[in-house]
Amino acid sequence: MVEKKEFVVLFIKKNINESVTEFIPHRVVEGIYDKENNWFNDTKDGIPYLHIDITPSSTVGYGLRTTIELQKESISDELLESIKKEMLDYANKFTYQRDLSRTESIMATDKETGDITIFTDVDNVDNFTQNKKSGSDEILDMIPLDLEEKIKKTIKGQDEAVRKIVTALWTTINFRNLKKKNMLIIGPTGVGKTAIFKKIKEILNIPLVIFPIPGLSQAGYVGRSVDEILKQVYYESDENLDLAEHSIVILDEIDKLAKNTNGTGEVATIAVQNELLKIIEGCQRFVEATNPRDPSFMIDTSNIIFVGTGAFQELFEKEKANLGFVESTTKNPKKKEINTDRLRTYGLKRELLGRLPIIVELDKLDKVALKDIILNSDESELLETLDALKQLGIEVENIDEVIDIIIDDAIEKQIGARGLIATINNMFSEIFYEVGNNQGKYNSVTIGPNIIKDNKDYKLDRKQNKTRKKEK
Repeated sequence: MVEKKEFVVLFIKKNINESVTEFIPHRVVEGIYDKENNWFNDTKDGIPYLHIDITPSSTVGYGLRTTIELQKESISDELLESIKKEMLDYANKFTYQRDLSRTESIMATDKETGDITIFTDVDNVDNFTQNKKSGSDEILDMIPLDLEEKIKKTIKGQDEAVRKIVTALWTTINFRNLKKKNMLIIGPTGVGKTAIFKKIKEILNIPLVIFPIPGLSQAGYVGRSVDEILKQVYYESDENLDLAEHSIVILDEIDKLAKNTNGTGEVATIAVQNELLKIIEGCQRFVEATNPRDPSFMIDTSNIIFVGTGAFQELFEKEKANLGFVESTTKNPKKKEINTDRLRTYGLKRELLGRLPIIVELDKLDKVALKDIILNSDESELLETLDALKQLGIEVENIDEVIDIIIDDAIEKQIGARGLIATINNMFSEIFYEVGNNQGKYNSVTIGPNIIKDNKDYKLDRKQNKTRKKEK
């Protein structure tokens, strides 16, 4: 049997001067947390405490309150004391001060790195609770523009979509009193639907789960149930419920739930949509572990941001000339707006769409966007490849022609930005093999027009004038 144990680090106040108070970690108590009133009741002494309501994570400044699940038969006084000592040791990695001259807040400073986290005093007393946020402690300090610009260093050709996503996400994370802004992201393969959120995870250190919808079934039927989503969230968050409850979940290929695109029939797909309704809107859900040795858990999905992604290809059937990737260099060609009514006729329930209120359509990648990705993205596969060749002393003589070859192939095959990686790796694999086996023999390569179909269509050479210039 699993038993939950809640612990809190208690502090001693020390007045430095009239405006500054220091809080020193003192001891750890075990008890029950009253979330509504922000009280922690010590089950041993019966004493209620106001406290800083923050939970351990990898982020600096957390670590003052935690819930731990233990096998009841394994709980011993030695184990409890060990947990308390570990919490107290963690808390002592920081100094905690309150500066009344600046704001009603407490500042936690990492003694080793100097990183600072600010916690707001919501009760206006000498005890504090952190503003509800997840992942990075810098989210409140990072304005939407900062987050947008960081994402755009990697994601190209989707400026309008990135801004809309960032605004919805920033608002949801920072203002929990507002209704959370779940999203529906629409766009063809390879335009950045999931890549945007992977970048957000990297920047903000928020747990992210990408869950493929195909194969999902209603409770009691063969296949993966909705609970599998929550299990993946829990384990992706290192079994930390607080992090799990403030994560992002990508429901990938959600368009496959549409009754007119799924061979399992209307009844089955609507049943799955009904199952998703509960967790997307927000609920307390008990999830039983697959492995009997693992603890089951109760998770609150109220603050989990759900993002449905899909191509919704049939919506564009009447606009086949503009489907996927277009050769036109015209930015944002005129297109028919995708709204709730169109998506409902596609096969998604009105109730499900109502819980995904932010609809974002990603632009089709034209030549200009693809070239921007290849030349300017901080994750450009081509730039990394060229840099590797330079380390081997090799320069590509006709790089402009090579870029055009890559772009034309991407448009013809509609492979998107994600497909560029495989294309570029295949183009240069034979070149790396030859250069790697004959290091110092060549210093230039000219790539032929048929390199996509035949990766041996290249010519390595040594140009003496380049060698003399380097010697000078």
